[in-house]
Amino acid sequence: MKKYFLYFILFSSFVLLTGCPGAIDSMTWKELGDDYIYHESAGLPCIEKEHSDKGIPGVIFSYNNDEKFIIAIEKFILLSEQEKTKLISEDKYYDLLLEKGITKYWIIYKTNDSIYGPFDRQEYLQKREELGVPRELQLKEE
Repeated sequence: MKKYFLYFILFSSFVLLTGCPGAIDSMTWKELGDDYIYHESAGLPCIEKEHSDKGIPGVIFSYNNDEKFIIAIEKFILLSEQEKTKLISEDKYYDLLLEKGITKYWIIYKTNDSIYGPFDRQEYLQKREELGVPRELQLKEE
């Protein structure tokens, strides 16, 4: 009996120290200004506005920000919810996105709280110019 109690105490301590499964999501959290945040949801990186339904709806592969803008590369793949859930549970969804995902670009103009996209590369470059996104603000391209 003492042996089982000791195991229970050790396991409980481990859970308390490391958190529950899924709690790792809260470890990746970066404030991007004007209530926009970069974090992980179900283990997948995303950008959202706190206390709002605004954000970029896909998996973020690269982003950058300054005081006025957030720019991002999102990838998605057309799958049924069942296929997506299976791949996420097998930890293969991110790899599939990297390998075969469709790349789209986004711009968030924090000054007027507007989200522009999804764009292909050419549309993105045109919108950058139109909005006056500084040339120094660049994305890490794959």
